[in-house]
Amino acid sequence: MSESKRTKYRRPIAAALALLALAGCSLTPSQRAETVFQVVNGIDFAQTLNSARGNCFREGNPITRSVIGEHPSEAGVTVYGAAQGAAHYAISAWLDREVDSTDSAAWWRSRLLWHVLTIGWAAHSVIRNERVGAEPFGSGTCP
Repeated sequence: MSESKRTKYRRPIAAALALLALAGCSLTPSQRAETVFQVVNGIDFAQTLNSARGNCFREGNPITRSVIGEHPSEAGVTVYGAAQGAAHYAISAWLDREVDSTDSAAWWRSRLLWHVLTIGWAAHSVIRNERVGAEPFGSGTCP
């Protein structure tokens, strides 16, 4: 990635991290993890949406591609991104309730594994998108 591209994204990413740090005092560890996932997933969504506008790229994730297609529409990307964020939130909330109601180490480990894997996969998607030239903000013009 060129230096100008790295500089281009520093401010939005720094702002998101600063907001997370400021809110972090009032959030539980699970809420912080959920926030991190939603921010990273939002960047992936923005990259995919911008790519759909220009029809420059094909969806590389086979699971996502099976739902929204190889060259998804903006509407398809938007619905999928919203559904993915809502589903992650619902599953995280369910895991939180299980941990709180049972005080079980197994549920605690399940919740931890859920957050580690989903945040890791979302971050992997953002990095992969960046490597192929998918930008989160822009006019959707092809490189």
